[in-house]
Amino acid sequence: KGIPKIDNVICRTIPEISTRVAEVISGNIDFGMNFTPDVWEILEKSSNVAPLEVPILRVDFWQFDGSGVASKGPWNDRRVRQAIIHAIDRKAIIQKVMGGHGSELFGPCNPLHWGYDPAVNQYDYPYNPEKAKALLKEAGYEKGFPIDLWYYSATQRQPNQAAMGYLDAVGIKVSVKEYVGNTGQYLKFRDAHKITGIGNENWGSYNIFDADAILSAYFMIQERKCYNLDQELNDWLQEARESVDPTKRKALYSKAQIKIMQEAYWMPFYVIHQIYGRNKNLQIVVGKDEVPRFNEAYWK
Repeated sequence: KGIPKIDNVICRTIPEISTRVAEVISGNIDFGMNFTPDVWEILEKSSNVAPLEVPILRVDFWQFDGSGVASKGPWNDRRVRQAIIHAIDRKAIIQKVMGGHGSELFGPCNPLHWGYDPAVNQYDYPYNPEKAKALLKEAGYEKGFPIDLWYYSATQRQPNQAAMGYLDAVGIKVSVKEYVGNTGQYLKFRDAHKITGIGNENWGSYNIFDADAILSAYFMIQERKCYNLDQELNDWLQEARESVDPTKRKALYSKAQIKIMQEAYWMPFYVIHQIYGRNKNLQIVVGKDEVPRFNEAYWK
């Protein structure tokens, strides 16, 4: 594509979001990524910055320890998992807490994934606290129970805090296990099957826009990320992985997505919108694969 117009790109690691914001506003850096939704207005008001927002392949979700891989408890009951999802107004969290910097997610796959089936939307659990209470009562947990919630990204903190408030309203008391700034330790716990209760994950599918890259990663039983040991689901995914027939693969992925929602193995939270802080004079393309095209960037 020719020689890049920018000769050098100097990369810096700036863990603190507030420092990153200050650096891009002051002009000490020209481009920053992984900003949280709450700083969008700050970036937008700066005369030096033209922030960018891109819906990406990465999705955020709660994975329940449905099979009791790490912990035995009420969340091993499908009705309880369904109740938890019904109890949380995810749309309100996206709009009010995240400022609309996210998209609703109704199943385990992003609509950008090949193999995504929009029919899965009808199996979602819309906000209905009374239904949540009824399911908890039916399962024998009318008075609620405690549950752990693990997460590792700063972008997850505020949505999770809001979700915890909704759960508290139906009697579910959340104990937070936060590993922001220590993702490696969280991943060690997860891969050792030590994430009790709920693990809040966000997954970019290795930038592979195929349903296999998310479904097999979390629901093939031999995978370390699998906390819901469903042999039928495993077999469908294995069959899809071995097939070169696109029609057959789509049908198998459709069944898998529907079953994941019927069993409430996950609570789909939102499609992540990547927020970039950019010098207003920098022209750069940022893709849905989270890869800024520095090779095509230029100054206007």
